[in-house]
Amino acid sequence: MDAAVAGLLGAGIGVVGTLSTAFVTGHLAGRNQYKQWQYENRRAAYSELIGKINDLYHLAVAVTDAATGVGLYPVPDDTAVLVDEMQQATRAVRSALPAVMMVGADEVSQLSRAIHQNLPGATSDVALSIRLSEPDMTPELRDTLMREILGGRQMLFNWSKDLVEVTRRDLRTGAPIEGPPNPVRLPGR
Repeated sequence: MDAAVAGLLGAGIGVVGTLSTAFVTGHLAGRNQYKQWQYENRRAAYSELIGKINDLYHLAVAVTDAATGVGLYPVPDDTAVLVDEMQQATRAVRSALPAVMMVGADEVSQLSRAIHQNLPGATSDVALSIRLSEPDMTPELRDTLMREILGGRQMLFNWSKDLVEVTRRDLRTGAPIEGPPNPVRLPGR
């Protein structure tokens, strides 16, 4: 009888051990799959936003080149068409920003929010290019407009560069998405 009880007890312990191992293995596999899914969603959102900002930057370069008559690339004579394309590209950037704000790590989300807030100013500065062809443009006003235009264009370039840097860093480290910016703290913790 003692051998039978010992056998049953040994079998019970074996079953519990096997089930525990299976549970832990399944849990870890699920966690790894979730991390991979999260990584892929971040990478896709980041790539889309960076691509749309680059498109917008290249349109801004075309608009300013067309308005100033200076540039390396041939541009259409009708600057208004380019400004319209730039407005469409701006809307595309705006549509890509929320996904990055949602899935991005804190540093990326903060940069995305800054882009969201400052995007209208940057693109309207570039759109001022169409005023450069006005016949009553004084040299002082032309210089002021050029500073605004080039400032908006530079802002778009910097955003693209900064996004590449912070997203690379985020994707390398695989930092988990943090909670809300000001998490509720429980007393004593």
